[in-house]
Amino acid sequence: MDAETAKALRGRAKAALTRTKNFIEKDDQIFNKNDISNKLEKLELIYTEFDQADAALPFESSEMEEFEAKHYETKAKLQNILENLSVRTNVYNNSSGVF
Repeated sequence: MDAETAKALRGRAKAALTRTKNFIEKDDQIFNKNDISNKLEKLELIYTEFDQADAALPFESSEMEEFEAKHYETKAKLQNILENLSVRTNVYNNSSGVF
């Protein structure tokens, strides 16, 4: 892969990560488990794409450290949202049978 292609692919991966981060941070966002699960799966693909593109570039121009920090922060937030949704669902299901 040439440097120009690698930079373009890396840029696309960074943009996709930013879109995911913005999705989480919307004030009026209502989450559901399927959306969050899909975002987590996509996040891993984004990481792989970025890693492959970044590896094709000289070490000096690597942006992996910055990308990894944003990736893991976003992943943790998505996992927390998913966990909270699961807890709410379990509480609702457990309390819905009590009258």
